[in-house]
Amino acid sequence: MAVQPVWWSPLRPPAAAPARRRLLVLPHSGAGPNSYRPLLGGLPGDVEVRGLTLPGRERRLGERTGASLDDVLSSLGELGDPLPTVVFGHSLGALLAMWVACELGGDCAGVIVSGQAPGANRRWRHRPPTEAEMIELLEAGDVPLSKALYAPRWRAVLLDALRADLRLGAEAADFDRIRLDAPLTVLAGQADRLVDPTALGCWARHTSASCRTRLLPGGHFAVLAEGNRAEVTTLIAAAVAKTVPVAAPCPASADARPVPVGAAGPGTAGR
Repeated sequence: MAVQPVWWSPLRPPAAAPARRRLLVLPHSGAGPNSYRPLLGGLPGDVEVRGLTLPGRERRLGERTGASLDDVLSSLGELGDPLPTVVFGHSLGALLAMWVACELGGDCAGVIVSGQAPGANRRWRHRPPTEAEMIELLEAGDVPLSKALYAPRWRAVLLDALRADLRLGAEAADFDRIRLDAPLTVLAGQADRLVDPTALGCWARHTSASCRTRLLPGGHFAVLAEGNRAEVTTLIAAAVAKTVPVAAPCPASADARPVPVGAAGPGTAGR
């Protein structure tokens, strides 16, 4: 069996010092995590930023699409040592964020979800969406339909990735029993045609900590709109800054060197 490529791609150069906390970024349907780069400014220097890259997009463009929820959760083992972590996801990413946060347990220090409502995305659990349904969804989400959708080769590539993500989202939508202990922040566009605003209050059922909702000007992708960028960037940076970083390793010193057996250590002279 071929070795699975790393899914959690680094989204900024590693800091000179060891990472002491982490931000995980989960993309929306049909996209990769690099679409969130404009929102990652102002983070403390000790934060490691990793983004979930599913098969068939960005650095994995040549791979066959399709991933299960179990695949996503199993990939968390690639992250290495546990760190206090904030999880951020939009649309599909919001659904995955809940499962990832649950899997992290006590290491999850906060969750930010955007463009999603609990239990509202199970439509394609038992059948794949048709091409017409996917086009309708893109239009409702105010996604500009690029010329690529009218080129047969790229149309197949783009819709194949979207179809795979919608099926993953239908699987991940079933998080009724998840209840986190971490604070939850909910973002939504005021004019989002894909999210019922009356359902946003249901997010509070999924955490025993605080839950706050912020409505942004715009539609489904309000969180990525240039006019909202400063506010969202500040919100993410503040959530990460509130985490308690793991203790930095103590610098080595001459006094910390092991004392050979039988040798007199510091302060033992004359005993």
